[in-house]
Amino acid sequence: MDLQASLETLLTSFLVFLPKLITAIVILVATFILASVLSKWVDRTIRLKPKADETVVALITKVTRALVIVFGVVLALEQVDFNVTGFIAGLGIAGFTVGFALQDITRNFIAGVIMLIYRPFSIGDSVKVAEYTGEVLDITLRDTVIKSWDGEKIILPNNNVFNAAIINYSDLPLRRKTISVVLSPDEEIGRTVAVFENAVENVAGVLSDPAVTVQLDAIGDNGLILSIRYWVDQTKSSLVQTHSDAVQAIQQTAKAAKISMPSPVQWVHIENSDKFSPENVT
Repeated sequence: MDLQASLETLLTSFLVFLPKLITAIVILVATFILASVLSKWVDRTIRLKPKADETVVALITKVTRALVIVFGVVLALEQVDFNVTGFIAGLGIAGFTVGFALQDITRNFIAGVIMLIYRPFSIGDSVKVAEYTGEVLDITLRDTVIKSWDGEKIILPNNNVFNAAIINYSDLPLRRKTISVVLSPDEEIGRTVAVFENAVENVAGVLSDPAVTVQLDAIGDNGLILSIRYWVDQTKSSLVQTHSDAVQAIQQTAKAAKISMPSPVQWVHIENSDKFSPENVT
């Protein structure tokens, strides 16, 4: 009699549990279908970006799929009366401890993923990140490697790079350079401007559009300060070499046209100069 009662109780419990089990199974099946569809959509969306990195695309696709599956499994477990909240609370204590210890790594990882997606710079670009300037050698999920102009290897955590002001010198092809020249106050500005404009315009690598400009910027202690500005397409010409050639052209033109460019002069005033007279020096 007890056996029959136990079987009836077991059957009743099973019949009550069966709809919940079926619901959980349906949720699991729907979860895997949704995870597959959503991960493919994310993959296609990210690949539309011109600078999308293959590694990052694969990573985000897998993370998206995993998150959907985790959410679906939790929802399915709740249908069969599994104490998900208590289970997660138990994991939370250990997770908090580990997460606190690895928070810097996590920040760098997330910053690395965002940077690889949006690409503020690419490998080979000339950049300035905070106070560091050089060429980008590598971008990983943890750090960014820069080779300084002095040949030093700089490894910056991605979180530092992500939060810093970034100047990408290579992103736009045209760069403007400025040469400042000090003229004698007696020089005729109109003639000097025309002579220097013509000299810089004929330098190889200097663009005609935007045009070369020569402007009087200020009156300094030693004379008139003239600023010569020109543009270079750095994808076609060396910025450093073009600048060197432009400076040389200005120097040679000034010499040929007899344009006076005085050297800086510093006046030193000595108080109580009588103490330094020849008769007081031994």
